[in-house]
Amino acid sequence: MNARLLGCLSFVVTAAGCGPVRTTLTLSDAEVAIETALAADAQTYALYDLTAARAYYDKAREEEGYSDFEAATRLAGMAIDRAQRARDAALSAPERGTRPTKRPDEAPEDDLEDAPVGEAGSQL
Repeated sequence: MNARLLGCLSFVVTAAGCGPVRTTLTLSDAEVAIETALAADAQTYALYDLTAARAYYDKAREEEGYSDFEAATRLAGMAIDRAQRARDAALSAPERGTRPTKRPDEAPEDDLEDAPVGEAGSQL
């Protein structure tokens, strides 16, 4: 009887330690996925998915702080999914590699050369 109780107790202790470890690894993977999406210029081409990935990641970190490891792992997985979508969308954007168009409120580059020079000799 004691051996059976000891075996059950060791299983419970071992299983309890897996939650934080799995959550930490998944959060680390989510952080890497977000950084990868940023490197693919998702800030420009897939802002919605990138923002969602960051929101899921932040909420996962919050749930980890409350020791709700199951929710944190699930949210971190959702962050990974959104970050991968953002990366894929950014890499397959048809506008990628083309020169971005100027907004109407921006001054053309040629006009900067003709801008008046301030008192200190700077055009800024």
